[in-house]
Amino acid sequence: MGVKRFFLLLFVSVFSTATLYSQTVKAGVNLNGKSETEGLFKAGDVTFRMGFIPGGITFPTDQRDDKTATVKGSYWIGETAVTYQLWYTVRTWAEKNGYKFFDLDVGTIPPTSENKNHPVHGISWHDAIVWCNAATEWYNATKGENYEPVYYKDKKFTKPIRTTFSDASFRSTRIKILDHPYVKESANGFRLLTRKEWELAARYIGTVDPATVTETAQTPLAKERIAISINGAAYYYTPGYYASGAYDRADEWLRQANKKNTPATQVAATQAVAWYVDNSGGDVHDVALLKPNQLHLYDMNGNVYTWCDSPDTDAPQDRVISGGSFHDLMYRMSITFSNFKDPQTRDKTFGIRLAKNDK
Repeated sequence: MGVKRFFLLLFVSVFSTATLYSQTVKAGVNLNGKSETEGLFKAGDVTFRMGFIPGGITFPTDQRDDKTATVKGSYWIGETAVTYQLWYTVRTWAEKNGYKFFDLDVGTIPPTSENKNHPVHGISWHDAIVWCNAATEWYNATKGENYEPVYYKDKKFTKPIRTTFSDASFRSTRIKILDHPYVKESANGFRLLTRKEWELAARYIGTVDPATVTETAQTPLAKERIAISINGAAYYYTPGYYASGAYDRADEWLRQANKKNTPATQVAATQAVAWYVDNSGGDVHDVALLKPNQLHLYDMNGNVYTWCDSPDTDAPQDRVISGGSFHDLMYRMSITFSNFKDPQTRDKTFGIRLAKNDK
């Protein structure tokens, strides 16, 4: 059964022996106490899948991979970016139940066979967090769950944010309410990823050294992978100048700066996992067409950027976008590449990938 139809729902943990780029998944996989059904979300005609990542994992970070970071809490992450079909389904329900979105276009036209599996794009960070709250309440109403919304207007967490476009008094307080919402960190509803959560999911290889795996033993990844010892066990990570899931670098910009040609192996490795300007044809593509990364997450680099719930330290109202897009050059497929944008910004290359606390 292909990965596209049967997602590896759970994190490739210390007990994993999964091989890189595996295109099949065994039935009945159960890692870290999680069942396959826990990562399957189905409501009405819409199904989406999420993979599980346990907390306490330390990983390399920064452009030179010379720093480390740790994600303390366990979380779920979307197998793919949010699709147009999912966005439309939630938005349609939301607008019938008191939600209002600033963007009057994205997600208002019924999906077609051509675009239903495209990643939704052209959305602002503001609309993204409102949509996440809507997705939580939609799922509750449809499935009888009791998930808590994550984003609120008040510090007592009694008023979930349900609009980005309302009366003048609300818009006058946009900076406080929308740019800096009260985030209930213990809530188990749908939300955006933090930059650290995104990077951990993009970098993680597993506890099996790529140098010992037949498929990757002779690739640059086998030599350049990064190992970190955690409680006596070696954890392996993709270098930051690779695209997520690739077996060679995505450092086209560095080579162009030095007037050198990008090796064909680097181009092939990057195009195997990411849609960018050289292979995208200048447009988005259906999710999950290229190879997944080692956690079986698709399109972590390329296709559309991912809005993250992490502010810019120099401009706290701005938010991180990660992953690059179909419109970008190859060097922006590097895991460590990120940018900051005003949360009102709507761009054809901006999308989202769902996250959720493990509760």
